[in-house]
Amino acid sequence: MKKLITTCLNPLNFLVFGIFILNNTASAQLISDPIHQVTVGPGSTDINVNTNASLVVTEIISGPINQTLIGPGQMEFDFNGDAQTDFIFDILYLSAGSNAARVKPQGGSEILDNSTYGYPDVFDFEEEMTGFFHGNLGVLGTFNSAGQFRGMGDKYLGIKINAGGQKLHGWVLLNCSFNRDTLTIISFGYSTTPDEPVTAGQTTTATLVNTTLSAENIIVYPNPGITQLTISNISVPTAYWVMDAKGTVVQTGTTRGLLDVSALSAGLYFLRLRLNGQELIKKIIVQH
Repeated sequence: MKKLITTCLNPLNFLVFGIFILNNTASAQLISDPIHQVTVGPGSTDINVNTNASLVVTEIISGPINQTLIGPGQMEFDFNGDAQTDFIFDILYLSAGSNAARVKPQGGSEILDNSTYGYPDVFDFEEEMTGFFHGNLGVLGTFNSAGQFRGMGDKYLGIKINAGGQKLHGWVLLNCSFNRDTLTIISFGYSTTPDEPVTAGQTTTATLVNTTLSAENIIVYPNPGITQLTISNISVPTAYWVMDAKGTVVQTGTTRGLLDVSALSAGLYFLRLRLNGQELIKKIIVQH
């Protein structure tokens, strides 16, 4: 059970304080084998970090919230129940008829924001949530049509919850009114596996799936590639990093089997895949 603490100002400017209890459910159990480190000899094209197969169902903690803030005030949320506030959502009065709806990560938690103006990304159900996370304030909606959640209906915000130094990927379903005077937090969910990507609204992986990241199981083609590569046998969101020959990460995100390399310069790269503690590195070549 999770505790939701909210504070807001009523029309008479008296401080209102409430405590809400969130009933969360774990959708499945994580099952995995130990990870074994191996070495790679000269001429190898793949680095297989694990030696045993795994059958995995990611554990997703999710639950309803359905709390609405009307007018200036704020709501505080502790999603993972560690007695630490993860996010504050607020409405800030700017001037007559003008407000700003915002989200403020707390205690090392982060929001997904690929903009250059502090406007977090908006997602639809089952969209992959990838890109840049940060712990700074994000504006959901404000004046002059700024903010990507303003008047858009029920949309998903990508988050990372800081749990003792480990980052848990998740989502928050919310609704920000066009006038930014009403903000409803509808529900939330997060993976209990650190650094495991989730899709918007994901509550379970539904079934056990074979996610063995082995050189035999995972094939990248066409290789060399020009604009897009296909990764075989990847059916769930899988974290990836593309590194150049010097080991510098030049691209990162999650993939379900397709990898856009159109922004990369021609040359040799290493593709690192990570899923539920398993890792595999493949050599790829980009040609233009």
